[in-house]
Amino acid sequence: MNSGELEQKTRRELLQLAQDKKIADCHAMTRRELVTSLSNPPSPQSQPCVEAARPAEALPPIPQWYGKTRIVLLVRDPNWLFTYWEVEPSLWQRAGLDAGAGSRRILRVYNTNGDFFDQDLNSDAQSWYLETGKPGQSFFVDIGLLACDGRFIAVARSNTVTAPAAEISPLVDEAWMTVEELYKMATGAPNVSSAELQKVVRQALSRQVSSGAVSSISSPVKIEAARGFWLVLNTELIVYGATEPDANVTIAGQKIPLNGRGEFSLRLALPDGSLSLPVVATSAAGTDEIALTPKVTKTTE
Repeated sequence: MNSGELEQKTRRELLQLAQDKKIADCHAMTRRELVTSLSNPPSPQSQPCVEAARPAEALPPIPQWYGKTRIVLLVRDPNWLFTYWEVEPSLWQRAGLDAGAGSRRILRVYNTNGDFFDQDLNSDAQSWYLETGKPGQSFFVDIGLLACDGRFIAVARSNTVTAPAAEISPLVDEAWMTVEELYKMATGAPNVSSAELQKVVRQALSRQVSSGAVSSISSPVKIEAARGFWLVLNTELIVYGATEPDANVTIAGQKIPLNGRGEFSLRLALPDGSLSLPVVATSAAGTDEIALTPKVTKTTE
């Protein structure tokens, strides 16, 4: 066997050995590289370890019970409530021994005004819708057993909720009037026409506006029409506050009505210039008085 045949035989043997040892791409190595690789195999730490892809571990299912006694009350709409609960079995057993044979599992729905009604439950129920028919009132719920002798053994009590009203709120701020009504109230001229009213208001405000008379009550900003393009700008002032509900309040000498909490507000047009609005609150007995005077300056450029 000549040297060429020997070299080919040796290479075939080395290739077979390399395949047995799972060395990839050994055919691309030189003979010296292959011999060196077989003589000094890499350490296990340096060899890449490719493992079969493992499926992601599934999250545990949501438990049906958490082992805690709790009842929660929610509002569904003005006439209906919704409640859900969990009660530990040991509490049911203890309540059953106390209630005796023939007891019924119920929800007792309390109105915070002192009324209540009972709702019978199935033994396997975990939630319930409750019709109250009383919008705007507050409720809480007890869950427990009703004994044959009328005793109620509660095992859990819910939070308190308030149902919304079933109609538009009847509360209206009487001080929010039209601009014309406010002008009449401020000037003490309730029976005048709009033109006369503007004249009276202009005279009244001119005494308080330091920068001069107001040129226009209905539109403080001068409007100039040009090529059909125009702009109107008006501003309003809101004055609001609170005091004792039975106090008397005046703004610029005019009495302002208060709501049941002693709150008041006033809205009026704000012309250019400086405006002073003395606000005076007097106690119902007339023994105490507080006066505050906000000053507002408006400039339109």
